[in-house]
Amino acid sequence: KLQFLYFIVHPRRYRHAKMVSQQEMQEKQKALLEAEQKMQILGSQVSTLEARAAGYNKEGRRSLFTERELNETPDDSRVFKSVGRMFVLRPKASLIEEQKNRQATCEEEVKKALELMETQKKKLADANEDFNKLYISFTEDLKKK
Repeated sequence: KLQFLYFIVHPRRYRHAKMVSQQEMQEKQKALLEAEQKMQILGSQVSTLEARAAGYNKEGRRSLFTERELNETPDDSRVFKSVGRMFVLRPKASLIEEQKNRQATCEEEVKKALELMETQKKKLADANEDFNKLYISFTEDLKKK
């Protein structure tokens, strides 16, 4: 009780106590900004992984349709593969095998991207929770002033 009265009676000490709280507020504000940046980084990583998964999924479907078209063509037909601006004559069986391999690779890449995306989403949720806690603490401290 005596120390409390001492702060009231001596304004210099009271001002010093306020400066410490301002420094604490600056540290909390810095932590809040860092948490916000972390959330933004994780959010951009999640959106990048979503786009990557969608791209691999699209490529896999395209190779599936190409394989179906190749299977519908007669065995004696001439089949070409596009390489850049030119077309190269290739055996039908090798092109079908390439399409199957591409489908398998795309499925694996989609699974990897989705797994990474789930871990990043969990990290994002944790970062969001930390940010909310910091924000609530920061606003409560502002109200106390």
